Amino acid sequence: MRPEETTRFSLRVRMPGWAMERAIPGNLYTFSDPLQEKVSIEINGRTVNPDMDNGYAVLKKKWAAGDRVEIIFPMDIRKVEADERVEADIGRVSIQRGPIVYCAEWPDYHDGNVLNQVFNRDAVYTSAFRPELLNGIQVVLTTAIPSHKSANGDILQGDPQEAALIPYYTWNNRGAGEMMVWLPVSSSSARPLPGPTIAGRSRVSASKELKSLIALNDQLEPSNSNDHTWPYYHWWPQNASWEWVQYNFENAETVSGMKVYWFDDGPNGGCRIPETYELLYMKDGRWIPVENETAYTVTKDAWNELEFKPVTTTALRMRVKLPEEFSTGIHEWVID
Repeated sequence: MRPEETTRFSLRVRMPGWAMERAIPGNLYTFSDPLQEKVSIEINGRTVNPDMDNGYAVLKKKWAAGDRVEIIFPMDIRKVEADERVEADIGRVSIQRGPIVYCAEWPDYHDGNVLNQVFNRDAVYTSAFRPELLNGIQVVLTTAIPSHKSANGDILQGDPQEAALIPYYTWNNRGAGEMMVWLPVSSSSARPLPGPTIAGRSRVSASKELKSLIALNDQLEPSNSNDHTWPYYHWWPQNASWEWVQYNFENAETVSGMKVYWFDDGPNGGCRIPETYELLYMKDGRWIPVENETAYTVTKDAWNELEFKPVTTTALRMRVKLPEEFSTGIHEWVID
């Protein structure tokens, strides 16, 4: 500090919220554990405890040329939790080191799977500098457990694996893939890998090829037809036409039932449940309608189940009649 003359005045130094036990203004997000060390402020090598005023530390003294103010901010690794009103973050935590928010990104996990990882809320989180990574970054290290579904839908967990978190500002520099900031701390909040079901083993195709076709057999059940939590497939903006989705099996399978959950984002969106649909199976190079034993149903906010006489086939196709003025979408299509 170099004032032109020795004089008394107040020097105000901004104290960031994260260093004062506030994740953000308000109470929607809070730190789950306190700082191990507090902000340290020294004037000329002597620790001071200044008054706080509206987020500023007020340093009062007669200042002279050569006075030195040093501020040391703690860089603890801390967990942030959301208020229960933030439904998307229930059962999750985010990790912050000092002011830096961290994330999990696909290159650091087996087979690039991130969304199925379950983190331990009480695990040890440490920090290390990686000079070779992303031009040199400080990573956070811990462990995570991959989760997947069994053939009957049970959620299973693997063995704990080393897990690295990178600063959020550095993601999307290593190619396209999965990333998440809010880390699941329970299986129910993770996205387990699909189990070895008939649909899960199938190759999916459709009259309109989109990346979102993976939604049909990802085994993630929506809470309602307009649920945007999980991926969904749609034919928008097509309407008033017959469209189709198809499962191709690696080997012939014997099937006798299916169920579908429609996507409908009414009243404001462009998709509604279809007018009708039909199921066909491949036989001798031709598509043959199944002999249904229960009625075709078109119901919103529910599974639409169909039972039919067993068929052995290498492919199933569902033809869907879109409404006159709207399109249609699918959350999930299950084969039995």
